[in-house]
Amino acid sequence: MTAGQFEVVAEDDPTRCKGTTAQGQCKYRAVPETDYCKMHGGGAAKSRLVKQEQRKYKLAVWQDRVNEFADDTDLKSVNDEIGILRMTLEGVLNACKTNQDLLLYAPKISDLVAKVEKLVVTCHKLEAAAGITLTKAAAAALAVQIVDIVDKHVKDPDAVAAIAEEIGSAIANAKGEEFDG
Repeated sequence: MTAGQFEVVAEDDPTRCKGTTAQGQCKYRAVPETDYCKMHGGGAAKSRLVKQEQRKYKLAVWQDRVNEFADDTDLKSVNDEIGILRMTLEGVLNACKTNQDLLLYAPKISDLVAKVEKLVVTCHKLEAAAGITLTKAAAAALAVQIVDIVDKHVKDPDAVAAIAEEIGSAIANAKGEEFDG
């Protein structure tokens, strides 16, 4: 107990420790921002207060960051996260040079594959809920509308037929299926 840590104060001092001893109320000054001296737990209380303030600060910073994400309209999609996970999976697979490496990394690979699959399903659900997805039937209907617009402005029937064919091929290639236009 050093003299700097324990300072005797007057009986009526508002900073007097509220701890008790066999002689009555403790005679030492309380640690600032606490009701007790170090001997009666004021140091631990101060440490808890400092940690609590640090947590509040970190929470405020975290909350600001969450608000940034929540306000960003581009973050309603999980496509970037899918890309990051796929790149991570590719990196792990590229690091595997032997069958033993594959066995060693199998749990990590399996975990990454499951996470990619879960994010892809989530992405599909979000896109479907937002009306972003385009079914084959909707794409075909859109193609018909586009060809009708082109037909109004292009008087060459061969050119319109070629445009319709290219639009149908583009839709078929987007899904990897043959387009029935």
